[in-house]
This record gives sequence, C-alpha cells and structure tokens, in this order.
Amino acid sequence: MFSRQSFKGLKFSHQLGKGLNGAVRGSHLLICTIFFIASFVAGYRIDGFFSEEIYSNIEEHFSPLMGFPPSILMLAIFTNNLLKTFVAMFLGIALTIPPLLFIAFNGFLLGLIGFEVVRVSGVPFLLVGIIPHGILEIPAAILSASLGVRLGVAVLAKLRRR
Repeated sequence: MFSRQSFKGLKFSHQLGKGLNGAVRGSHLLICTIFFIASFVAGYRIDGFFSEEIYSNIEEHFSPLMGFPPSILMLAIFTNNLLKTFVAMFLGIALTIPPLLFIAFNGFLLGLIGFEVVRVSGVPFLLVGIIPHGILEIPAAILSASLGVRLGVAVLAKLRRR
C-alpha cells in the first residue's frame, strides 16, 4: 500500500538524517494504521459497556481545563498530544511495544468517546469534533508510532546480530 516512493518528496532537514525516505517503512505505517483503526472499532463496538465509567473518569481528570476558553483548551490538548506522541515514538527503542500500545490506546479511547458522543449528541457532532484532530493529530500520532516501531525493529535487528 505504502512504499518508500510514497514518501519520496517528504524530507526533514539533513540534521535529522534521511527523512521519511529511510525512516518509515510502509509496513510499519500500515501496521500502526491497522492498530489504530482496529482499536477505534473495538472501543466503539463495546457499545457503552465501559464508556460511561471511562467517560466520567476522563471528565473528572480534565475538569480543571473545562473552564478555559476553547482556543486555550485546544492548544492544551494539542500540546499534551504532541508531547505524548514524541514520548511514544522514542520509547520504540523498547522493541516496538510502547508505540503500538500508544496508538492502540488512543484509538480505543477515541472509539469509546466516539460512542458516547454519538449516543448523546449524534454523528454530526462527532464528525465536527474529530475532523480537526483527524487532519493533523491522528496522522501525526500514527506516523510517530510507525517511526517508533521502525526504531524498535532496528534495535531488535541490532540485538540479533550480536
């Protein structure tokens, strides 16, 4: 589905190495995308079994942020997601497991919240809430997880050669 040629035009600066050409393999990107979609579907298909309890825990955890204006809240969520995305990527050194858990957890949580939002407010409200994230944050999380998987695979290959 994806190949190195798919990313040929996308390159980071020379200080960061070869860019996406050498850093991401299509198989890693595909695996992370499948993990995200499958966990999203699993979270959504639980049909509210856990979602009410988890939703209340999330609401309680983020209640201090709810008093902020929407633009500040969006910036806080974006910053939080960015930080966690980088941490998950660099934890790929632990043989790919943390990035896969990160992407699966986020997909599952988004599915749980998605079910609750659809139940309470409907599909249009869910789409309006997800589209801003879907454009930047979700692909960035999947890409960073695939970079983490690539890092873990490289470490594993290095350990096997010893």
